[in-house]
Amino acid sequence: SAVTAARQFPHDLSIQKNALWMFGSLTDDPRSNKQAFQAGVLEAATDALNLHAKDPQVLVGGMWVLANYLQDELDTCMSEAQKLFSTSVALQALETFDNDSVVQVAALSLLGCAAALPNLADNLVRSTSMVKLLFLALKNNQDQPRVQEAGLFV
Repeated sequence: SAVTAARQFPHDLSIQKNALWMFGSLTDDPRSNKQAFQAGVLEAATDALNLHAKDPQVLVGGMWVLANYLQDELDTCMSEAQKLFSTSVALQALETFDNDSVVQVAALSLLGCAAALPNLADNLVRSTSMVKLLFLALKNNQDQPRVQEAGLFV
């Protein structure tokens, strides 16, 4: 399985990227979300993000998985620490990859999902860095409709 491969080869970037895309597809489907969670997809995605946060493809795939878990009432599967990790990954991605519209869309989408949860929304609203990064992403990507749309989602 992809979870087993991701865990056995944590430093193999190619395996991590492929596993994250598979995890994203699995968690996109409401019928397989809970099974994916039980199989350890969330932990494997978190591990990949912790090891390879400088790789934009890992970031996009990992944030896709996290966003999927923050919506459709699956946030109850996540601990508070995992939820806060999700927002910190998104904020770091916005700051680090400010010229990469694909990463910006993924980060803003993840923040939008987080902002829909009352406990995370309170933290995000109080975060001056989140507001600053949101406006910076919108300003720097005025010619990118997907970034603008994701920013409005937040």
